[in-house]
Amino acid sequence: MGVGICDKHNYCTFIISCEHINNVVEKMDEIKNLDYVTVVEYKHTKFLGFSDKYAYCDKCAEKYWLPRGNISQIRLLFSLPFRKKFTTENEFYVCDQCFFEDLFDQTFIDYINNPKFKYPFMNKTEKVIEAKVPKFQIIKEIEESTQVATYAKMNISVERGKGSWIWTSEGEKFLDLYGGHAVCGTGHSHPAVVEAIKEQADKVLFYSNLVYSEIRAKVSEKLVSVAPDNITKAFFCNSGTEANENAMRMARFATGREKIITFTGGFHGRSADSISATFLGKYREIGKPNVPGHVCAEFGNLDSVRELADDQTAAIMLEPIQSMFGCREATPEFFQGLRQICDEHGIILIFDEVQTGVGRTGNWFFSGSENAGGVQADVITLAKSLGSGIPVGACLVNEKVSKNIKTNDLGTTFGGGMLAMAAVLATLEAIENEDMIANAKRIENHLRERLKEVEEVVAVHGKGCLIGIEFSSPAKDYHAKLLEHQIITGTSSVPNVLRLLPPLCVKEEEIDLLVEVLKS
Repeated sequence: MGVGICDKHNYCTFIISCEHINNVVEKMDEIKNLDYVTVVEYKHTKFLGFSDKYAYCDKCAEKYWLPRGNISQIRLLFSLPFRKKFTTENEFYVCDQCFFEDLFDQTFIDYINNPKFKYPFMNKTEKVIEAKVPKFQIIKEIEESTQVATYAKMNISVERGKGSWIWTSEGEKFLDLYGGHAVCGTGHSHPAVVEAIKEQADKVLFYSNLVYSEIRAKVSEKLVSVAPDNITKAFFCNSGTEANENAMRMARFATGREKIITFTGGFHGRSADSISATFLGKYREIGKPNVPGHVCAEFGNLDSVRELADDQTAAIMLEPIQSMFGCREATPEFFQGLRQICDEHGIILIFDEVQTGVGRTGNWFFSGSENAGGVQADVITLAKSLGSGIPVGACLVNEKVSKNIKTNDLGTTFGGGMLAMAAVLATLEAIENEDMIANAKRIENHLRERLKEVEEVVAVHGKGCLIGIEFSSPAKDYHAKLLEHQIITGTSSVPNVLRLLPPLCVKEEEIDLLVEVLKS
């Protein structure tokens, strides 16, 4: 007899050779006095201790260690047909607590008291079986053992996606109303985007900005054409934080000043300048030492901006809708006031549209829209859904900014790479051809109307497919319950606000699935 430990329950495991089985069967009452029991047979004359091999409990999916010897040498003598729902054919490994809980479940006791019951473990014809390790468990263990910890992850592994849906490594289907954090704007693996990437990959994957490129030319022309009419040029990079870093640098070039005004609740990225411009939670603490020259105004409060704005200020930068801060909004009059302050002091106005851009709020961009009171920013930063999942960022700038940028002032190795540009062009065309911007508005209106049926909803924030649902209690409870119903959403820095960042192609009937779960 040997002893091991169940990783989940920290209870004792007794490994008993086959010669003891009759005693085990005859002395069920005595088993109750042991910690917990698993019965296996192995082809060794004596117990050899535990190896580095392990199996997973089919019921709770937790790991437990096996005796030395190949897994194939282990014969499962308890086929355990007494799961909550009996399945007499199945043979499976079970950890000790799950075994114990089922073993002394009244349903099982009634089952074995049935005169027709035949002990399955007394059948000497049982086949030798392999321990079944869930694919997700393998993926999770590899990631956690070989990668630096970042986000707290949901316990699913995404294998493929289509539209607003993803499928996991275990074959489960989830409705994705989070879109990989606002990235999958055209839906998962949009066929036109996939085809464009394949075609470009067959031509050339990459060459740097030291050469001209037809696909890059098409993208810059297209982006400028759908942007507010003050925008004349584009600069390509790799991510949202890079776009914001370069936007602030452009503002400093254009003004010869250093100070940057940003806002409470805003998030602009994790690289040095961007995280220093972020006044949300503990991000600035993570980014220390911070880049000097960053000051913070109160979002939505023009007086707080006027107190800080002066002739030393290079830029005012803000997210028009503060996504991570619960999709907090400001009035059109606030944006009009910002434009006036910038014009008075010669300050560059930067809209961080990493999340609000590329059609998400029901317009190509927040800048220039009625939500902004018609105000056009001098610089618009983009990323997230710009490439439908291919990493890419961009700064769209007006002539006042671009004329101050000289050769070698800015640079990026991978920015504007051909594969990324193919994804961007296909993304913009898909949004346009499939009327996704109008759909974003329809979805917002439908969602707001349906949420009136949910008593716990106290407010709805945001625009288009960037929505924050405010509940009367913590949003994490709704997030967890929705995940149980295979619907993916996001939380925020505001405890009671749940965020939705679905693809722009999301359907009304898919939104209805969300509402029905919330109602229940």
